[in-house]
Amino acid sequence: MIDQTMNEFRKKLDILALSLSLQENINHFGLNKDYQLLFSTYIQMIREDQDNFFIEKERKENIMESLKRTKDFYDFEKKEQV
Repeated sequence: MIDQTMNEFRKKLDILALSLSLQENINHFGLNKDYQLLFSTYIQMIREDQDNFFIEKERKENIMESLKRTKDFYDFEKKEQV
């Protein structure tokens, strides 16, 4: 139980570091939910960016929509759903 909790914590820490560009993408996440969390984090960061630090204001909506579509793609379980 403790090992599983530590693994989940480590995975979330890796996702946070990756989303903040603090580490390279050396870990390949095994589950679609990991990617969904990563893309959700990106969307939230862009949405809350008031100073246009991450993305220019004109491009925000398009990029968030693209990230949402990518996140939705990882919801599919079978290639026929695409």
